[in-house]
Amino acid sequence: MMGQNASRDLAFKICPRCTGPIEVRGDVVIAAASRATPERDIEICGLCGNDEAMGGLVAVASWPIQDPEDPHEFARPLQNQINEFLMNRGVAL
Repeated sequence: MMGQNASRDLAFKICPRCTGPIEVRGDVVIAAASRATPERDIEICGLCGNDEAMGGLVAVASWPIQDPEDPHEFARPLQNQINEFLMNRGVAL
């Protein structure tokens, strides 16, 4: 259970790849490093990180991804499998 301060410190940044949320808790940014740049110095959301890891590289010049259906076409099936696995184990998401 989160304390009062922990919930107040919860914030979000915007993922430059999909314009979705990147969670920030206090000084901790819960993000992935984009593989679209050699330095991997651009923070993106976890789904975009999964997407890039599975081969969905999109040039930074093409960001944000303009697919309103599902900008995480590669990552979504993996994320759904992970969510189902966690729910079957009784782990709250």
